[in-house]
Amino acid sequence: MPCGVQIFFGMWQEMSESSKIAQIKRFLAAYADGFYRDSLVEFSPDSGEYLVFILGDIGRVTDRAKSMMARRLQKAVSSPVAVAQFSDSHEKVVEQALFELLELFFKQRLIDVLVTSPSSGEVEVIVFLEKGELLGSDYEEVEKKSSEFLKQYEKTIAKLIVSEVSTSLPTAFQIMRKVFIMAPVSLSQLADELARSEYLLPSKKWLNRQLDTLLRKHLVTWDTGKYILTLAGISMIPAARNRQSADIERTLAFARRKW
Repeated sequence: MPCGVQIFFGMWQEMSESSKIAQIKRFLAAYADGFYRDSLVEFSPDSGEYLVFILGDIGRVTDRAKSMMARRLQKAVSSPVAVAQFSDSHEKVVEQALFELLELFFKQRLIDVLVTSPSSGEVEVIVFLEKGELLGSDYEEVEKKSSEFLKQYEKTIAKLIVSEVSTSLPTAFQIMRKVFIMAPVSLSQLADELARSEYLLPSKKWLNRQLDTLLRKHLVTWDTGKYILTLAGISMIPAARNRQSADIERTLAFARRKW
């Protein structure tokens, strides 16, 4: 493709994305009497989806309402649209919401996002990515998306750190095995044990997200602050007949607690 045609195509594509974002915002301004007009709208180049993030200040929006909005938006702009909601605007939810936004762009490379507030209106953001080729464009993309997002909460970035992590994280199976051995086990107890086993844990929040995923898959259950495996989860733990058996480790762990 001639260079001039490539440049024109790139400009046309960018204009097309901007035009559709503007079209989505106009739709939101009119839809449901403007109830969702302040929603954040983004485009994900990886998935080709337009992403609508409903702010939590308006109250909880049902999954049915979000699905209906997504269908109507897809019809209006003739492109795939996803709709999600942030539950409220306090610091930890801002942190989780920013994680979900950046996850759309970095996919499996994103490990964790930490947000702290050193002063009113300013935040420090630390983004952990899996070890890979960290490009200047990666840093610029994180800075751009984070800054645009935080404007919705009237916050600016005082410091941004993008850190690559090479040490392996515990897999879902390794987390389940520890839960089986230590059950019933709290989040803090599980995090401490995994750290002693020399696994990398970016934060307890990261581990909590992994456990939430296992909860949704009905592989673990939670009661009074403690996790245990469900029957489906137990069935995935192999029954080895040696000292590495999870059953033997569970028995020893129970004995240590008893004494």
